[in-house]
Formats: sequence, C-alpha cells, structure tokens
Amino acid sequence: MRLLLIAITVLSYSTLANAHSDEIVEADMRSHIEILASDEFGGRKPGTQGENKTVNYIATRWAEAGLKAAADGSSWYAPVKLVERTPSKQKISFNRYKNGQSKSVRLDTDQIVLRGRAEFAQISNAQVVYVGYSTALSAAESDAMAGKLVLLPLRNPREREDIADYAERKASFVNAGAAGILTIVDDGGRWERNSRRYRRPRA
Repeated sequence: MRLLLIAITVLSYSTLANAHSDEIVEADMRSHIEILASDEFGGRKPGTQGENKTVNYIATRWAEAGLKAAADGSSWYAPVKLVERTPSKQKISFNRYKNGQSKSVRLDTDQIVLRGRAEFAQISNAQVVYVGYSTALSAAESDAMAGKLVLLPLRNPREREDIADYAERKASFVNAGAAGILTIVDDGGRWERNSRRYRRPRA
C-alpha cells in the first residue's frame, strides 16, 4: 500500500509548476481532473488498483515537472498500515417517559445501523432530542446538547433552500458535544444504499 505524502488537492498544481512552463493553463488542470475522474481509475478507493494508478499518475506528473520528493530515500511514497473493520453486532433500545412512567419503544433492528469511530462504543441513559433542520446554536443551546443523542432528518425539504445541508447540520451538533447523531432516512432507495455502505467492511 502506497500513499502520497502530500495532499492530493495539490495534484492539479504539479505539472503546472513545471520549471519549463511559464503559466498555469486551465486546459492542463481540466485534463488532469478528467483523467483521474475517469472509469479507468475506478473511484480511487484506498487499497485498490484504482488508487495505485492514481498515486503513480500524480508522482509521475510531479517528477516530470521537476519536483523532488522530500521523503527518506527520495520516494514519493510512505508505507501506511490499514485496519479493516467489519460491524459485528449492535444493540439499541429506547424508553419513553410520561407522567413518571417508563415504556419501552419497539424498534425494527433491521431498520437501524449503528456506527462509530472507535472499535467499541457504548452510550447509556442518554436523552434523545429532535432538532429538525436547525444549525445555529447559541452558547446556551450548545451546552444543552452536550451528552445527548440528536435526532435529525437526512434529506432537506425541497421547497426550502435556506436550510443547511445534512453534513453542516450534523457537524454543528457534534461540535456542540452531542453524544451521538441519529439520522432519519425516509427514502427507501437511499436507506438501502446507506445501510449497505455502513454495514460493509471499513478500512
């Protein structure tokens, strides 16, 4: 497995910085993007032949531009160990409290996917808060979100262009200290795609 030491975002700069070139040309930038976005590179996913082709292409263009690698041994690459994780099991339960009484909420576990950054994660006795499509949090609201499970929809209403996208809404509550995010996926096709994605092995 080989990874470039320098961020891929500087890719289009490589041959443009050629010592033999006087200016940055849009056509060159577009050519690099079109090549790397082509089917030949297979999506450039880490650990695949598409990734190997990608890093080789970039390193070759840099060398042609007269750039020198700064890594030990004058190589553009450094070995990186990858760990593949496959979700093994999950468990989730909710209770609804009303008038001092607790009642278990029935859930179809096939309609729930849990995932986290750590190898093992557990959240207990956390309050669930539905936040809708909000993002702008005051200091007091941010403090109120700390330690809670935030429930928010994935897809924005089509008629509302003033609502932030899901990634921004999610990030605002993660930054506020939420213990976790519960995402509502109300589209059948979208659910199938997301559930397959999150249940497959992760590097």
